[in-house]
Amino acid sequence: MVHKLVYSYLVSRGNTFYFRLRMPEHIQGICSHLPTEIKRSLRTDSYSTALALVSTKLPFIKLIRDCKHKASIEKLFNDIADFPLNPIVAREPIDSIHE
Repeated sequence: MVHKLVYSYLVSRGNTFYFRLRMPEHIQGICSHLPTEIKRSLRTDSYSTALALVSTKLPFIKLIRDCKHKASIEKLFNDIADFPLNPIVAREPIDSIHE
C-alpha cells in the first residue's frame, strides 16, 4: 500500500527520480503566494532510494491536505519541499549481517 502511495509522487526523467506534489485547491486558496506544485530532484537513479526519500514526506503530505491554518501550511510546505542535498540511506554493516 505504501509503495503505491509513494509511487504516485515519483516522476522519472532520464535516469533521475523527482518528487512531484500538486497542492490541493483549498491550500492554493488559503496561501495563494505558494507555488501550485512542489517539484524536487531526488538526485538519485535508484528506485529504492527514491521510495525511501519520498516515504519520509508522507506524514507531512497527509497533514497539509487536512490543514486550514496559513502559518501551519507554510511550515508544512517547507518541510515537504526540503530534501537533503546528498541522499543517504542507512545501511547495515556487512559484518552485522553475518553475525
